[in-house]
Amino acid sequence: MVGWLGVLAFAACLLVRMVAPYPRWDLLACLLVVAAASGYWVVRVRGAAASGGGGDRVRYWWPRRRVTGACIAVPVLFVTSLLAGTSAESATEELLRIRAGDPTIAPVEIVEVHDVRRYEDQSKVRFRSHVSVTPAEGDTERDEQSRMQGEVELRQPAKAGDLVWGLYSPDAPQRGAILGPERDLKALIQGGPSTLGYVALAIIGLSVLGYAAVGLFTRNSQPLAASFQDARDRVRRARVRVAAVTAGRHLRRNSKVKGGWDRSSPCPALRLTSGEETQDFFVDRCLEPQALAAELVGRTGRLYWQTPAPDQAAASDETAAPDDPARVSSAVLVLDDRPDDLRYVYGEVSGGLHGPGLPSETAPESPYKAAQPVYAVGPYAIWHPGSFRPVTVGLTAALLAAALLATGAGAETGYGGPGLLWVVGPLIFGAPILGLMLTARRVTVRLRELQLSTGGLEAQDPQAKREAAS
Repeated sequence: MVGWLGVLAFAACLLVRMVAPYPRWDLLACLLVVAAASGYWVVRVRGAAASGGGGDRVRYWWPRRRVTGACIAVPVLFVTSLLAGTSAESATEELLRIRAGDPTIAPVEIVEVHDVRRYEDQSKVRFRSHVSVTPAEGDTERDEQSRMQGEVELRQPAKAGDLVWGLYSPDAPQRGAILGPERDLKALIQGGPSTLGYVALAIIGLSVLGYAAVGLFTRNSQPLAASFQDARDRVRRARVRVAAVTAGRHLRRNSKVKGGWDRSSPCPALRLTSGEETQDFFVDRCLEPQALAAELVGRTGRLYWQTPAPDQAAASDETAAPDDPARVSSAVLVLDDRPDDLRYVYGEVSGGLHGPGLPSETAPESPYKAAQPVYAVGPYAIWHPGSFRPVTVGLTAALLAAALLATGAGAETGYGGPGLLWVVGPLIFGAPILGLMLTARRVTVRLRELQLSTGGLEAQDPQAKREAAS
C-alpha cells in the first residue's frame, strides 16, 4: 500500500509541476518511498517463506479482488509513465530560454507558413506546421523584429491570419515561441495539470473510486466469519490430515460456455485424508507449492464448508449436475495442532451440493472465533525465486527507468537525447506487465509439472462424460 501511495505521489508531482529543472528531487523522493516499501515487502515475504510463517498476523486471506486490483494498477502505471515521458519531452532548451526572460501567454497571429507536415494519430489526421507568428494584440508595427518562429499542431494546415495561443518572451522575440492550447502552455509556466494531465487525473480518480466501490459493496475480503455466519445450520466440518501437496484443475459453473462448465487454471491443492477417504482441497490464490508443503504436510485440522440452501439445491437442473464430484464449494481448513497459534487456509473442495465425500458432522461453532482469532498461513504470497524472478526484474526495471527520467534521461535539457526517452519511458509501464506475464507462465508450468508428478485432479465436463458413456 505504501509503495502504491508513492506511485500516486509521483503522478501528483507530475500533475502539479509538469516541467521543472533536473534532477527532479520531488520525483526521486517519491521513488525512494516506492523502493523502500518494495524492499520491505520482498524481505518480509522471503523471510516468511524461509521460516514458514509471517511476523505480522492478519485475519485476511489474499483479497479475491485480484483482477480488480490489476485493472487499477495497469491504467495508473500507464498514465504515470505517459506523464513522465511528456514531462521530459516538454523540457526543451527553447522553453528554458523563454522562461529566462519575462514570459507571457497570449494569442498570436500566424503571418507566414514555412512548412506543413501531415500525419495520422489514432485514425485522426493532424498537420504540424512550422510558422512565423507575431503578437495579435499590443503591437501595431509588427515589423520583422517582433516575429517569432514556432511549430503548431492543428487539424488542418495552418495559414496566414490564423490565431493560436503562444508562450513567448515579449522583450526577446528571437528566442521563439511555443504554440499550443492555452491550458498546456499555462501548465509549462504556472504549473497545474495540462490537457493530458486532466485526462490522467480522471483515469486515476475513476480507478481509485472504482476499487473503493468494489471494496465497499462486496465481501470478498471480509474476515473468515463472513463465509459462515449467515447460515450456521448449514456449516459442516470434517477431521482431516494434510497428506501431500499437489495441483489440479476443477470446474466452475459458467452458462456462457458449451456444456455449462468452465475448467479452471491449474492451482495448488492439499491432499486431505480422513479415515479411508481422500479429497483434494484447492488452495485459494497462487502459493508456492514447495513452501506450502514444508509448512502444512503432516498437520491436522478441521475442514469447514457450507452446504447450499434447500431452494438452491432444488433449483439445480440436470445441466448443473448437482451430485457430480466436479462441483466445487468454498471451504476453509483450520489447523488445530497449535492451539495457541491457529492458522487457516482458504480454498475450494469438490463434491456436489453436499461438499466433499469425507466423514463429517454439523459444525457446532464457526471456524472463526472472536476470542481466539485465526490467521492466514504465512503472508498472502509465498516467495519462490524461480517463479517470481521475472516480475521482480520487471518492477526493478520500471523503478530504474522512472529514476532515470527523474534525473533528466531523454530530455533536451537533460542527457541522452530523445532516443533514450523512447527506450526508458515505455519501460515504466511495459516492464511490470511483461514480468507478470512471464511469472504467470512460469507458475502455470510449475503447477502442471506438480499435477503430473502427484496425480492431481483433472476435472472433466460432466455433460461430456455422460455423452461418452452413452
